[in-house]
Amino acid sequence: MASAKPKKKNPRLASGRKRVRQDVKLNAANTSLRSKYRTA
Repeated sequence: MASAKPKKKNPRLASGRKRVRQDVKLNAANTSLRSKYRTA
């Protein structure tokens, strides 16, 4: 996974936390989609 970036953001920033949460959601959706396409 070349898109995996090391976490070096300041956890005290609310915007950074929001962005991380969004990335996690997007990552989950992307992985589910990829597995779906792989099985099909």
